Amino acid sequence: MCAIAISNAARVDIPLFYEQHGWHRTSVASAAAAVQFTISLRQRNIPKLKRLALEVSTPGHASYGRFLSTREIDELTRPSPEARNAISTWLSEAGVHDATFERENVFVSCPVGLASALLETTFSVYKRGSKAIIRASSGYKVPDGIAKNVATIFGLHGIPRPPHLAAPALAPPHRPAKVTPAVLAATYSIGTPYVDRGGKGIQSVAEFQGQYMSDKDLRSFFKAEVPNAQPGDDQVAKYVGVPYRKGDGVEALLDVEFVMGVAPGVKTQFWEWPNMDFCGDLHNYTAAMLAADEPPLSSSISYGWQGDLAELHCKPADLAAVDINWMKLAARGLSIMISSGDSGAGYTIPQCSPTPGEMGKVVTNGTVLASVNATVLGCCNEAHSRGAAGWSWSPHQNVLAKSSLDKNYSFTDSVYHTSYPSADPNFPRRSVYVLNGVLTSYGGNVALRNVNGTISDTTIMFGAEWTPSKGSPQRLRNISMVASGPKNETLNGKAVFIVYPDSIMCVELEFITSSRTYATILVSGPNLPPPPPPGKCTIYSMVAAVGPSSDPHTRTEAKIRKPSLFPSWPASSPWVTAVGATRFIGQVVGGGEMATDQFGSGGGFSKDFTQSDAPWQVAMVAKYVAIGPTLPKFPPKGDFDPMGRATPDVSALGEGYQVWVDGKVQSVGGTSASSPTFASMVSLLNEARFKAGKPQMGFLNPFLYANSDAFFDVVNGTNAFGRGPFTTPLGFACAPGWDAATGLGTPHFDKLLAAALS
Repeated sequence: MCAIAISNAARVDIPLFYEQHGWHRTSVASAAAAVQFTISLRQRNIPKLKRLALEVSTPGHASYGRFLSTREIDELTRPSPEARNAISTWLSEAGVHDATFERENVFVSCPVGLASALLETTFSVYKRGSKAIIRASSGYKVPDGIAKNVATIFGLHGIPRPPHLAAPALAPPHRPAKVTPAVLAATYSIGTPYVDRGGKGIQSVAEFQGQYMSDKDLRSFFKAEVPNAQPGDDQVAKYVGVPYRKGDGVEALLDVEFVMGVAPGVKTQFWEWPNMDFCGDLHNYTAAMLAADEPPLSSSISYGWQGDLAELHCKPADLAAVDINWMKLAARGLSIMISSGDSGAGYTIPQCSPTPGEMGKVVTNGTVLASVNATVLGCCNEAHSRGAAGWSWSPHQNVLAKSSLDKNYSFTDSVYHTSYPSADPNFPRRSVYVLNGVLTSYGGNVALRNVNGTISDTTIMFGAEWTPSKGSPQRLRNISMVASGPKNETLNGKAVFIVYPDSIMCVELEFITSSRTYATILVSGPNLPPPPPPGKCTIYSMVAAVGPSSDPHTRTEAKIRKPSLFPSWPASSPWVTAVGATRFIGQVVGGGEMATDQFGSGGGFSKDFTQSDAPWQVAMVAKYVAIGPTLPKFPPKGDFDPMGRATPDVSALGEGYQVWVDGKVQSVGGTSASSPTFASMVSLLNEARFKAGKPQMGFLNPFLYANSDAFFDVVNGTNAFGRGPFTTPLGFACAPGWDAATGLGTPHFDKLLAAALS
């Protein structure tokens, strides 16, 4: 392994949310374990690419439909040769030999030990249920001379999107009307469109995080719902990403059955990305689309996150890199439909971070609402739950004053138990240990007896006391012991002591193997130890002033964040078409449409992208914002950016889809139903344009907003719903014209077809 010395380096630190999403750190990653990450280099001429992408996508422009080739995009944007050479030299000198350069990306695979040295970070194993991932457990550094060439690095921290809870089934009379390809064809005047089965039309669905389909269910769906299909119409033309793998993913089957069922005969590809990194997977997917020789011309993606992207460890630079890829796909003439989300306006109550508040600050003028003893995290949560204006927390002074053991520490028949479940046979679950011995500030030996008899009696050797950081209530000692049982091993580690106001306690003993994985953690007592020492928590109903604290360990949040509204990303990218959802009024097929209320049709205003990148929607969105204060539950000024990229763009029916899953029919809903439906109609528009000697539709939004009369204007309903039929305090109501619940409305296919051929 090569040691990397970095004197001048750019450090990237991000807040880590592994635990909040159920990913528990179980061990230090083995130095020999493999880790993969992608270095995305800075690209050139992005403003020019943006201009060209808009020009080829805007009806009436001289360049409309004159899409760029992959070669033209590469020549315009590829990083400089100097940048590539600098990265190549850096990796080679560090001992990295498995690095593949593809356009602006460098795909790296190397041992954890080498990656740790290269990026000055640490890696750990995190588990959630049966899933395990290796991720960085701290920030990382890149030398200044290299950092200037790097846009971002994917794969170090990314975690998957948390699993969505299914919306509860509704009983009659609220049960959704049954939606089939025939119902969609009648509702949207699709008729009997032309399809050249041997032509160049290709469509696709993209699936993530292990959503697989069943070709048997697809055939059953076609037999039941598309009786006039021709032989072969019920077969996926190509699997991309991973080979066909039978599964019963409801999401995947919904997507593929309806994108094919509404446009039978159009060649359909199934793109599967089963990895476990939300932003990284989207980056890899878009990169693969750009690299494809014959990519799908119309694609549907039922995937996104309506929340703070930082919680999935997506950095702003990650979003920017993925967005450039969406822009490239638009320049290449590809139509991308993405479901706008199922959580309405994305009403989210802010969560306290693992280390909340600003250190070293205190409220100097305010109205006290309450004063309690709490941990700093408990203080933050309590203040948020009370709707307070702010809070201050400080540790009890007698905790900080006790800087070390002022007398010997005694283990007298002290009971510990196995906490960390590992495969080490020496430390099975529920094992109990009794410790006896005396420590001085310099260390000592403590006898250990295993009550279960799994290992022989042994001695733990303790080193001198040390403190992890100034003012920390923790005191640590290095420890070592020989364990003789089902296997013989020498274990090292550390003992963790906690200083309480009137005492000190050894709360756990952490033992690590020679390969730096956890062997076991022995925790004090028959149950878990008490929580960290509390401090004084003062909660304020009003905060007038904040100043420096005489105690540097004080933490303060002077202005508690209000609940936030989050549109779904990547649907909020300016270079894709976001698709919302409707239902039949009265749940009667053939009736008018309204915004869904089985769940909230995702929509709102982006904090990450502005309408400067979406000029085609500025005028219509401004009209909606102007009448917003007259609408029910409309968010007050300051709760959203009225100039943010606004979604959705369009909608389609999104409740009651009849999906074949594992040989049976399920009624399924979501914007993940409306997105493939709209994508299939775009495929049919492409077929008609090809027949007329025209190119494909390409990036759709300038065309759609220029032809808003080709949509049913949905004026009933709201998206003030969560992921299920429960209301939220704020949301966006439907209104004449574009609105943030259903966009332009739902399609008149015959009018869209006429506009596409004009």
